[in-house]
Amino acid sequence: MNDSKLLKFLKVLSTSELREFTVYLQNGPKEKKRALHLLKLLKKYHPEFDSKNVSKAYFHKKIYPEYKQERNFKRITDLMSSLLNDLNDFMVLKELDLQKETKNRILLQAYKRRKLDAFVIKEIEKIQSRLGQQEIKNGAYYEYQYWLAITKYDHPYSMRSSKEFHSSLIHLMESLDNYYYHHRMILVLELAHRRKTEDNSFAQFNNDWIIDAIKKLGSKASITLQLLIQLYEAITSEDYLKFDQLKRLIFKYIHSFSSYAKRSIYLVFKDYTAWCYYNQAISAGKVFDVIRFEIEEKLLINHESVSRRAFANAVTISCAAKEYTWAKQFVEKFNLYLKEEIRENVVSLSMANILFHQKEFKAAFDILAKVDFKSVGDKIIGRSLQLRIYYELKEFIALDAYIKATLQYIKRGTTFSQQYIDNYSLFVKAINDLMKLDAYTPKKLMNQFYAKYCATREIFYRDWILEKYQQIVISQKQ
Repeated sequence: MNDSKLLKFLKVLSTSELREFTVYLQNGPKEKKRALHLLKLLKKYHPEFDSKNVSKAYFHKKIYPEYKQERNFKRITDLMSSLLNDLNDFMVLKELDLQKETKNRILLQAYKRRKLDAFVIKEIEKIQSRLGQQEIKNGAYYEYQYWLAITKYDHPYSMRSSKEFHSSLIHLMESLDNYYYHHRMILVLELAHRRKTEDNSFAQFNNDWIIDAIKKLGSKASITLQLLIQLYEAITSEDYLKFDQLKRLIFKYIHSFSSYAKRSIYLVFKDYTAWCYYNQAISAGKVFDVIRFEIEEKLLINHESVSRRAFANAVTISCAAKEYTWAKQFVEKFNLYLKEEIRENVVSLSMANILFHQKEFKAAFDILAKVDFKSVGDKIIGRSLQLRIYYELKEFIALDAYIKATLQYIKRGTTFSQQYIDNYSLFVKAINDLMKLDAYTPKKLMNQFYAKYCATREIFYRDWILEKYQQIVISQKQ
């Protein structure tokens, strides 16, 4: 019985929603009496429904005592199906209460079907007046305006003159343009984002026509549509100088998009932010502002979970921005959104990373020593941290042995791409050569080290290597 659609639906209802559903049935017709009885029995076992009493036999006995000889429990099966239909109807009404525009559309259709022409026109004008006061014109706004325009255009009593007819038709076409371009641009951004994620470069798609068309709208293009254009042009041209302007627009207007569009647009902007940081166009502090905004706007959690990558990035960036207290609070608050099988490792690595940046190297090492790395990715991250800890603690004998072991491990890793192996190996070799530098190293060798490791962006943990190199340079001047 636990596999039934009814119980699966009831499990996700809150206590207050279950109470509302009970009242809904109580106010229904008398033939719902047995469905209400079944619901009241089920409520006792909500939300787990793990009691032995949650069975068709038990409910049949309670609700249909006069049919105690029946053994196929068809009556209970049919009653459960009826209760599920009632629950579906209840949830539709509940969702309608949250969607005023949908309710208005249904009301307009009811007026039209009953030929209440004056009601139709008055309702359209009332809605259009309210929409006209809306400050931000987004895709949903234009979609609704288009629907209203087409409804009015189709209505035989709505046009009082040829001039009004012409004006309504122009308004309809403008609304359709804005609605279509909004959704088209979001898809264009998603396509560009996926292409960039796959091969780390933006190809020029055949979308120049839509950019030109939107620009021709001029002042009739909404601010949100202009935002989409600017974001697209910034990422396709890899113009990192537009970050501050785009950040200001995103922070101000992203609330105007639907939840799906909001997430899609933010992911593109987040990756654009990462590319700006990678190219040293912005500071870690500015990236941290974007991460914090993501959390405040509830964009980090997707389908009740946080990805390993997003979690680790939030910790890494907050550490780079020296926001250590925030980083610890983030780990404590959001670790429950990680999948259970990876939670322990990700939390341990995150806390070790925070302690490392706070220069509490021994405490970070103690955490890593207790971690049972379950994935190749975790092992690589853990090894990277341990290599740097050995260097900071000046345990060069242990570091030398660990470098050799790590190089062997990375070469045997069949899951890594050749580019990943090359970049990671370069990082390990950089630490190996870093050990050989000191206050007495000739300038020529120092320059060679800088050219080989510090001047390249492909190397992992470049900022840390550059910091250690600069410390040695300073010691040579003293």
